[in-house]
Formats: sequence, structure tokens, C-alpha cells
Amino acid sequence: MRCACPNCGDLMPQADDALKCVCPNCGHVCDACLGKSSAPMSLEMIRKLAEAGVFDKDADQEQK
Repeated sequence: MRCACPNCGDLMPQADDALKCVCPNCGHVCDACLGKSSAPMSLEMIRKLAEAGVFDKDADQEQK
């Protein structure tokens, strides 16, 4: 799994020694994509987030 770092945007590869991702640029450590940081979201919650534009890539660019 490879995710974008929430701090700097670089790709965060999964660490070989543990279930976590580590950013090679800023050192941020995260396990959100592996489902360890919180319970899975319900379908209703995902729909609410989608309606709010959370998953819209263009909305993030417009705010900057």
C-alpha cells in the first residue's frame, strides 16, 4: 500500500518491519490506510462525506 503523506504529499510506502507507512521525506508515520487507526466508516457516513465534497480532488485545489 502506498499513500500520500498528509503533511507533505510525498508517497508513504508501507514499512517492512511493521504495519504502518512512513514518509521518506518528513518522517510522518501513519496506519490509517491499514484500518488500524479507527473503526470502518458506515456507508451512511461515507455518503455524507461524499455529499460534503470531502472526496472531491478539485475542491482541495480550489481552497489553496
